[in-house]
Amino acid sequence: MSMNQAVHDKLVSVARAKGLVSYTELGHVADLDVADRAQLDQLVKILDELALREVRAGRPLLPVVVIRADLQMPSKGLFKFAKKHGLMKDGDEIGFFSKELARVYAAWAGEPPG
Repeated sequence: MSMNQAVHDKLVSVARAKGLVSYTELGHVADLDVADRAQLDQLVKILDELALREVRAGRPLLPVVVIRADLQMPSKGLFKFAKKHGLMKDGDEIGFFSKELARVYAAWAGEPPG
């Protein structure tokens, strides 16, 4: 199984459980040490690729379930991605996180996104 597939499967599992996963925990799934900047960058690249795939498929941003453990929020990179792709119209990161998380949970629970 590829690293991307392992990360994707973990995100789907977390979304179906209506949970959240830290970058550190996700790093373990991908066999990456996120304390190492180069390895963290590699994980972020995987998440960006997965996010782009979700956007192109018309689905909500699955990587929204990945949070910084210290902030209990996604990193700034997720919000930059959302703005770049027209998903986030204003600067309300908490509001976007809350709404997108609900959409991801609904999508992966088999319910229509709201």
